[in-house]
Amino acid sequence: MKFIDIWDLKVTAGQLTVWRPTAGPPHSSDWMPDARPASYLQEAHLNDALNSAAGGRGPSWLATSFELPGPLDEYALCKAFTDWINRHEVLRSRLEPYADGDVLGMYRSTLRPGAVGLMRAEHGHVDDPRELSARLEAVLDGSTDPLAWPSFVFLTVRRPDSTTVCVGLDHHNVDGYAVLLIAHEIRELYAAALDDRRACLTEVGSYLDFAGPERQDAAGCTATTKPSGSGGSSWPKAAAGCPSSSSRSPTGTPRRRSPRPAAWTGCWTRRAHAPSRWSAGAAAATSSPVCSPASPWPVNVSRGRRTSAP
Repeated sequence: MKFIDIWDLKVTAGQLTVWRPTAGPPHSSDWMPDARPASYLQEAHLNDALNSAAGGRGPSWLATSFELPGPLDEYALCKAFTDWINRHEVLRSRLEPYADGDVLGMYRSTLRPGAVGLMRAEHGHVDDPRELSARLEAVLDGSTDPLAWPSFVFLTVRRPDSTTVCVGLDHHNVDGYAVLLIAHEIRELYAAALDDRRACLTEVGSYLDFAGPERQDAAGCTATTKPSGSGGSSWPKAAAGCPSSSSRSPTGTPRRRSPRPAAWTGCWTRRAHAPSRWSAGAAAATSSPVCSPASPWPVNVSRGRRTSAP
């Protein structure tokens, strides 16, 4: 496994397919109100995206790519993708801002397991590796907007004897540690679908259940609180040299912001991107709904290239 830039990713020529998650409209009954707050990291990331949306903020995605040997079974792969989405609740949840006067906060709604389908779009056979990298980057840039749902996407490059799978997600869905588990989980879910058996994966908790306790613990911290471990005594000394945070409230709590972000419209909006030559014509690709309501293969992890400072 290695972290690389998308342009250093070497993918063999093949048939490019994009698999996009689908669900009901934002205000449909599919989306259930969810009182669990955003984590500190999620809220900071989404606030940054909202505040800088008008300025053309660069992409903030992480992606992993890996190989599946042999001819591709598209039904099994589709099932693996949807089972993986069902496994991780954070992928079925969305956060949107709300305003009450000059007080802004975040409202969460979540889809039940099984409510997410996939729309498949065929983009033809691509022979040139540079063109293939450009197409992958264009899809990842355009399908992982943190201010929209879904903010993740699947891509495959299919050949008769193997398939490259790429999974891209905005950073508020995944970090550099969790991204390492994606290939293992999807491979096992794919193998289980092929063999018509239960996947051999351990149970996972929900990241959505983490944020509440995180905030409760943080609310009880003071300058004299000692973290666990041998470095506890150094906390007050380190905190003494930091700027005052008295003007900041816990990020899951509605807070006053003045002035409002220039991009504020009362709902999540997509970033404005200048379309690439390829993405401008991508709408002509053939789309169709495909899912509705053991060897050490190499893994590469890519990062989006920022076009502006975070």
